[in-house]
Amino acid sequence: MLMGSSLVKIILAVASAFFGIYALGLGIGGWMRMGLSYPERILLIMAALSLIMPGIYTDVAGIGIFGFVWLSNSVKNNITSLYNAMALSGKPGKIFFEPR
Repeated sequence: MLMGSSLVKIILAVASAFFGIYALGLGIGGWMRMGLSYPERILLIMAALSLIMPGIYTDVAGIGIFGFVWLSNSVKNNITSLYNAMALSGKPGKIFFEPR
């Protein structure tokens, strides 16, 4: 498949496969920045399969799906961190401790 291809195509194919295996590991492991829900895991496995398959359209779809899951997981992580900071302050609505 890669015989007779340009260096750029080979690098893109290897990078796409590497990123696909990474997404597959995240989907099977169920952990990104925090635990993944089952729909997020299924989406990551779909992204991994589309990244591993050759083709520019499947790569774009896989990157888009991975980006969506990463963004939703980041937002969920930030909301959880904010909630924990409010709980630690002892005053609902106050995020930081007041100076004495």
